[in-house]
Amino acid sequence: MSQPGPSGRPYGTAVLAVTLLASAAGLVIVALGPWRVGLAIVGAALVLTSLARTALPERHTGLLHVRRVGSDVVVLVALGVAIMVLAVIVPDQPGP
Repeated sequence: MSQPGPSGRPYGTAVLAVTLLASAAGLVIVALGPWRVGLAIVGAALVLTSLARTALPERHTGLLHVRRVGSDVVVLVALGVAIMVLAVIVPDQPGP
């Protein structure tokens, strides 16, 4: 079971909340136009979350803990890097 931080919640829950907020901000940016920047933010949030998953002790991971550390980190890095790579290599489409 996760040990709570000073706020009464495990630190991993706060990391997950920041990741979700950053991803939501990135998706808002995508909707407003500069989609490459928005997707880069989403990808970076996932990669940074994987670093936090690696750095936090098991007892503080909270909702960030899904599987073993290795599989959580591999999935988060793979998704984050894939999103950032696609944001770079997808060609611009002609506008209306």
